[in-house]
Amino acid sequence: MDLSLLTCQMKALQVRYPGLALVQRRPGCLAVRGEVWFVMEHNVRAIEDRFNIELRIPEDYPKTPPNAYETGGRLNGYHHLFTNGRLCLGAPVEVCKQFAMQPTLLSFVEELVVPFLFSFSYERQYGEMPFGELAHGGEGLLDYYVDFFRTSKEKAISLLIYLAVDNRNRHGSCPCGSGRRIENCHGPRLDTLGTYLTTHAVNDELRELVSASRMIRGHRRTVLPRRLRRRLEKHLK
Repeated sequence: MDLSLLTCQMKALQVRYPGLALVQRRPGCLAVRGEVWFVMEHNVRAIEDRFNIELRIPEDYPKTPPNAYETGGRLNGYHHLFTNGRLCLGAPVEVCKQFAMQPTLLSFVEELVVPFLFSFSYERQYGEMPFGELAHGGEGLLDYYVDFFRTSKEKAISLLIYLAVDNRNRHGSCPCGSGRRIENCHGPRLDTLGTYLTTHAVNDELRELVSASRMIRGHRRTVLPRRLRRRLEKHLK
């Protein structure tokens, strides 16, 4: 973590959001905490609101964006959160892509966090999402990877596990089971993910899928079939 860069970025952030401060969560772990105030408009409908947030700074920042949380209790039970309470700003790889274009705290807050909070406030006031309905937590995460890999849930899980074990061999058979060499099958898409997601980040997403499956177990709708959930649990051990 580049502390001089972080300090410089905090100064720019506090010009726009003076209620935020850099704090130490625990030894060696930093976070940005405090209040964000914003005014945004959509379809000639203006929303003014304020939230207490925490941005947890990863050790490899700015290679990896912060993890964002709402700390005032207003989002408790909201369906656009991950199971650990982290704001579901989008599929993590898409968040990383957007952050990579302008890897600053100010950009992260203004381009990702504030629009998320605005959507929450707008939905509460007008009964609809301003930018369209977002996928929910772990369920949306799996849907994203099914679409990204253009394959089934089971094959998408196989490809994510392959990426999580940090296997760089692109000459073997593709984990999707197509029988083709990986470099001629899902290799390019795995390389795209590997550009933005660390092995640790991929495993975090796999844990989210397991946690989400446990939360809604017993309901008709499920993030993962039991067989896939058990496979993931075995991998994560």
